[in-house]
Amino acid sequence: MKNLLLVVMVLSLGLIHAQRKPKIKGNKNVIEVLEALPAFHTIEIKDDLEIHIDNASSESYSIVGDDNLIDVLRFRVVDSTLIISSFYKITAKKQLDITVNYMHLKSIIVREGSLIGNQRILTDELSIMASGVARVDLAADSPMAQISLEENSKANLNIQADSLNLALKDKASIQLYASTTQHTVKMEGNTVATLEGNSDTLNINLKESANLKAQKLEAAAIRLETGETAVARIYGYRDLELLATGAARTYLYGNPKIIITAFEDSAELHKESE
Repeated sequence: MKNLLLVVMVLSLGLIHAQRKPKIKGNKNVIEVLEALPAFHTIEIKDDLEIHIDNASSESYSIVGDDNLIDVLRFRVVDSTLIISSFYKITAKKQLDITVNYMHLKSIIVREGSLIGNQRILTDELSIMASGVARVDLAADSPMAQISLEENSKANLNIQADSLNLALKDKASIQLYASTTQHTVKMEGNTVATLEGNSDTLNINLKESANLKAQKLEAAAIRLETGETAVARIYGYRDLELLATGAARTYLYGNPKIIITAFEDSAELHKESE
């Protein structure tokens, strides 16, 4: 049995070591590279890289950086998805500016690193997904937008949409300014959301220790379902339907008509001055 455990431990350590990427430092000899790309509508970042995106008349990428770092980067398009990765972990550099030029963009996936929009994205639909310690910073106009953040990811967004769905879990956080017709927010875990803007209807579901700071998001009609130890700060000016359980705390700004559908356990509702 001891020998078996030893073999398992050795194999596990070997697998972990094999998954680690070799490290590389830039040689400080800066060059510029521009390469065309096949058509794509999705961008996926898989490694710790900072990627800027721009709308353009054709798909391409440009790099201004240390010349020995150029070849460790990989850009490949698979099923209309541009996958960006690195063969090495870059530990030092003089410069590494990476810009991806797109024509039509529908989806953004950031598993590591960060994505920064240099221009406002205009699209018929937009999906943003982030995980790990990823960062997303952009502005967009889209009739339909879906934002999903998990683990320790963060986002700073400005969105104009008819319909916006926001889902956060684990320790994800977001700062969002949004102008919407219909806005849905789902939060669980130790997530934090700071929301501003306006919406005709706002549907909120909070679980665990979610912390919603939406007192600067003015909504005509709000439906809030909250429980466990969640905290919500909301602004309503017409109607509020509240379903609160557990030790959830709700801080209400504005003067909406209040309908309490459920109010159980040690839930709290506080009326705040504007």
